[in-house]
This record gives sequence, C-alpha cells and structure tokens, in this order.
Amino acid sequence: MQISEKLWKGDVRFFHILKRFFDSTPAHDEKPPGLPGPPALSFYPSGHLRTGGGEFLISASDLKTDSLCLLGFAGHYCDSTNRLDLTEIRQRLPSFVPVSNSVGNYDLRFLHWFFVRIDNSTTDTLFRQLHTHPLFQLTIYQIDSRGIRTKNLGQINRPFRNFSGSYNMAELEILPGEESLFFIKADDRPWETKGWSNGIQLDLLTPEKGKEAIQQAILKDLDFRVATVAFLAVLFFLIVFTSFMYVQNKESVYIYYALYVGVIFIFYMARRSYLLHTPLSYVNGWMLYLEALLGLGFFIGYVHFIRIFLDVDPERSPHLYRAIRGAIQVLWGAVFAEILVLLISPLSEALLFSEWMRNGLYLAGGWLVFRVYQEGGKLSKFIIWGTFALVTGGVLVFATDQLAKYTGINLRLHPISYTQIGVLTETLIFALGLGYRTRLVREEKMEAELRYLKAQMNPHFVFNSLNSIKDLIQRGQLEESEAYLTKFARLLRGVLSFSERTRITVEEELELCQHYLRLEALRFDHRFHFEITADPELMDYAVPPLIFQPFLENAIWHGLLPQTGERWVSLRVFRRGDQVVGQIEDNGVGRARAAASADPEKKGSFGVRLAKERLKRQLLHAEVLFFDKFDKFGAPEGTIVELALGHLTPRP
Repeated sequence: MQISEKLWKGDVRFFHILKRFFDSTPAHDEKPPGLPGPPALSFYPSGHLRTGGGEFLISASDLKTDSLCLLGFAGHYCDSTNRLDLTEIRQRLPSFVPVSNSVGNYDLRFLHWFFVRIDNSTTDTLFRQLHTHPLFQLTIYQIDSRGIRTKNLGQINRPFRNFSGSYNMAELEILPGEESLFFIKADDRPWETKGWSNGIQLDLLTPEKGKEAIQQAILKDLDFRVATVAFLAVLFFLIVFTSFMYVQNKESVYIYYALYVGVIFIFYMARRSYLLHTPLSYVNGWMLYLEALLGLGFFIGYVHFIRIFLDVDPERSPHLYRAIRGAIQVLWGAVFAEILVLLISPLSEALLFSEWMRNGLYLAGGWLVFRVYQEGGKLSKFIIWGTFALVTGGVLVFATDQLAKYTGINLRLHPISYTQIGVLTETLIFALGLGYRTRLVREEKMEAELRYLKAQMNPHFVFNSLNSIKDLIQRGQLEESEAYLTKFARLLRGVLSFSERTRITVEEELELCQHYLRLEALRFDHRFHFEITADPELMDYAVPPLIFQPFLENAIWHGLLPQTGERWVSLRVFRRGDQVVGQIEDNGVGRARAAASADPEKKGSFGVRLAKERLKRQLLHAEVLFFDKFDKFGAPEGTIVELALGHLTPRP
C-alpha cells in the first residue's frame, strides 16, 4: 500500500530506487518514468534555449581547457521535499541561484539540483567527460533537440549492486550548433557528516584528460587495495593467532581480544568493500546501518576487553569495576537507541544522531581510561598507550581534514590513513600487553607454587624433624641432637631463602639437597646411604630452586624405606651433549610395588607432580623421564629419574 501511494503521488525518486533494486544494468538514454516526452522547446533564432532563469552558460570557448569546473557556471536549487521531478524542477528555474551564492545550503537531508547550459557554437560535436566523487549519486538529465537523455553516476543508494568501476565518469555529447541544458540531481552523502563541506566535485574533462584521470584513478585504486588488504591481513592474523592462543591456554582474555579485533576487521571490511569488491560491496544501501552499529560494537568490545584484560575485581578495584559495569549498560542502551532511531528516522538524520552519540561515548571513554589509570595496576599502561594511539590517529585525521579545507595544505596520508595506523598501533600494543600479562600470570603462579611447595614440605617434615630432635635429647644424645638441629636450621633457612627466588645455582641446589639427605639419614638411623656428585663446570649454572628435593623425598619414602637390606640413593648432575641432566637413582622396591602399597589417599607424590609442572614451565625444553631397573631375573631393583634441564647458562 505504501509503495502504491508513493507511485500514485509521482515519487519518481522512490521509483528509481526500486528500479535500481531489481535492474542490474544502468539506464542510459532512457525516458525517465513519470516524465512527459521531449518537451516543447522554444529556441531563440541564435539557437539558445529559453530557460526563464539566469544565464548559467558554458560557451565553446570555455570548453577549450582540458579541465573545467562545472560548478563555476552552474545554478543550484535545494529540493527540501525530496520529491520534485524534472518537470517540476524546470518550473523552478527562476529560483536557481549561482553555486557561489548557495555555499552552506547543502543540507544533507535534502536533494540538490544543479543547472547549466553548454553552448556548442562550433561545427563539430563536442565530447566531454563529467567527473565526480565516487560517493555521490548523480542523475544527469540532458535536454537538446533529441529530447531528454538520462545517465546515472556514482554508487550511493544502489542496494544489492556493486559499483562497476567506471571511475565516476559520464560521457556527455553536445551536438554542433546547439545548446544543451543539463539538470543534475545529486543525492546526499549520509554517512559523511561533513557532507559537501569539502566541496562537491563536478568537472568537465576532455576525452584525453578523462583517460589520464582514469589511469591515475586506477593507480590510486590499486594503492588503496594493496594497503587495505595488508591492513586487514594484519588484523586477521591477530584474530587467528589469539584464537589459537585461547585454544592452547583456555584463557578468556585471548578470545575477548580476538572478538574485539574481529569487530574492527568487519568494520573496515564494510568501509573498504567498494575497493575490495567483497560480498559486502553488494549491499551498499544497508552497509551504512551496519557501520553505525559496528561503531558501537567497537566500544562494547573495547570495554569488555579492558574488564578481562585487567581482571577487574569489585573488591580490589571497586571504582573501576563500577565504571566498567556502568559503561557496558550505557553502551547496550545506546545500541537499542541506535536501532530505534535507524528504524524510525531518515538515514541521514539517524547517522547524524549516531555521530553525536559516538562523540558522547568518546568523552565517557576518556573518563573510563582515567579510572584505568587510577586502579588498573601494572597492566594499565598498555590500555592507556593503546587508547592514546587510537585517539591520536583520529585527531590527526580530523586536523588534516580541517587544514586541507581552510588552507589547502594536504597532509593526509596515502594510501593508508592516520586512523588505520592508530588502530594497528592500538591492537599491537594490546597484543604486547597480552604477552606481558601472560608472563605476569605465569610468574605469580610459579611464586604461588613455590610458596605452596614450601608449605607442603614444612608441615610434616618440620614436625618429624622436631620429633627426632626431641627423641635424641630424651635419650641423652646431646651432640647428635645439636648436630641435627644445626642441619635442620640450615635446611629451613635455605628453603625460606630460595623460595623467594626464581633461579639459584646448581651448587646452592645441591647444598640444600645435602642438608635434606643428612637430616633424613639421621632421622632413620642411617638406614640408607646417599651420594651427591656434579661436574665442577656446572656449579654456577642457574636452575629453578627446589627441583631435586621432591624426587629425593619420593625415592626415600616410596622406594628405600619399604626395602630391606642395603639401601642407597644418588644424585648426579652432568652434561649430556648440549643438555644438563640431573639424575636421581635408588635401589628401592620400584615404582610398581610402591604404587601398590601406597596409601590410596596419598597415592603418588604431590611434590613430584608439582615439580614436573614447574620444571616444564620454567625451562622451555625440560622434561622428566622415569626408568625402572630390573635384575637378571626380571625383579625390580630400583628407579632412575632423569631431569633433562635443556641448555642452561651460568647465573649472571
């Protein structure tokens, strides 16, 4: 019903949109629907057409130049109804004013008409190329003795049809000895709120100049394509890489980063679709709505990434937590408001509302960044510098646009923009922040594990050691109790000291192991012997602290104590090829018997498992290998544990 009413009322503009929707071929030399046939034209004896308006005349002598600005001669009329057709516009010719007198009247909500007369007083047909900006949609009506000829130029409001690459040229043919009238209807540029503040481009070029302009456009187009593909490739690589990191580490911060960069990727895919000829290029009419919503999606992804990246907690950072929660609520409210306005308002007004709303969000974002600075901790510097890079890119784009507009000095970048540089810098800074965050988390986890290992070792070991000292004192073995107490103090001091460090020397680690083995030997009445050896050149090499002690403890408790007869354990540190190896060997009952006789609630050694995990995290190529020893009859006779520590270096 609405379509029928619009057609009944003669809404030619709406009819054209529908026709372009269903027709994939441009209309050339066709009679516009809703218009009468060739009008009854009145000519002066000289051949000049009676227009009833100002002169607005381009003479043959004016066309001798290679390039001529048509707007310097044209008249302008603003159609505030957005409904006037050619017949009605011709009746309003007396209302046309020179373009120079209508500067500032280019309201984006309305259609704009331009009128000019071209007089070919020569005996030859004149051919000229009308050149315009790629984002303008022009309908050109040429009126001469042949009637009305129509051409379309540009790409806006062409839903589901790709701009074919005619490089914004329309060929005009002016017959000899005649004067042609040109009415040019220009649609607005609703996604560019600058509108025509930088000037609408309408130039008449000679065929040779037109070919030259096309060649330059091809080269410029190629530069933009290459730069755009490279820019999008970097973003795509970051998405894939961080998604892979999420699969490997199962940390949500990686997937939030990938989603954040994904929104930026889709946003620029939409904006550059006319360059890349992607499937998005075929929905130009709807892409404007998508771009507006993706702009809000960028803010939402940014805030969520900050929340996860900084691990914001209401107890540690109450103000920042409330700020982020409030920002997320405001952003989702803005999304619903944006959708509502897009549905009930004209596109140009809706996108103008979208820009004002984004400006308000920028101010709110500045307040959020200030909160990050106050309570964000060590990682806040990455958010601050990344945001600064992004904002700087946007400010530079605005500043260079204004500089070019008011002074003519062009400092814009080509083919990549300041905004794209800002986006790349921000995403790379955030990626570096992810790496730094991962390192901090790993270090904190290792420190927590060291403290936990110390806590696991201390309770039962300290209790048993103190009981042993008490037994020695009660039996009157004062010298033995004093020696035991001295060794115990040295071991405890070493454990407390080394647990605060990430690296100690092999010599320090072996000294701690020697104190431990002596205490255990005293406590068990020397029922086992031990030996510690190491290559002298390895003594200054750096290793993680407390890596051998859990394996020695496991060998004594699960291998040697259940054994009868002679019992021994050895620790050797040596070089094998380019690797440093720590080897613990015992002649105990073997792993199978130890596992079978172990307490089900204490089955396995927590210290050994924790030491293996620490070793693999702290030393890149480290691994732990277990070998069961058997005698010639196949009976178990002990275990060998090898800690391949990789390529170590001396401690600085």
